[in-house]
Amino acid sequence: LDVTTHGVVRNSPLLAAHPELFRRNGTWRMRDYDYASGAFRRWWVSTWSHYVERYGVDGFRLDTWTGDADSVALWDAVARRAHAARRDVLIVGEQARYHMCQHDWSARHPAHSVWVEDMARAVRASMRALVAPCL
Repeated sequence: LDVTTHGVVRNSPLLAAHPELFRRNGTWRMRDYDYASGAFRRWWVSTWSHYVERYGVDGFRLDTWTGDADSVALWDAVARRAHAARRDVLIVGEQARYHMCQHDWSARHPAHSVWVEDMARAVRASMRALVAPCL
């Protein structure tokens, strides 16, 4: 599931219903999530965990994700809940590492980009090992 990690468009029903989840300002003509807010943090983990537990989502691609410590902790919480529900997930950052990155490459060989489809195929059998460091 592709997740926009920085915010929502300004006319989003979510923003109208729950302004406490957002910062006053935003980027790209959007309103940014407030990662410092306890209400946001609870909502975030609950929302993505619900997709795993209810609909069987087995992975997330984090769009425009920066990989800061606050958001890593939230995705660790999602991974732990998924694992507890016996539904391990693959989490891949677009621009920054979670445990691997969509455009991960070796410093020696930057031309050897690893694409999402290749990673999904390569790690499906070892997904539990990828989740284990987060637990």
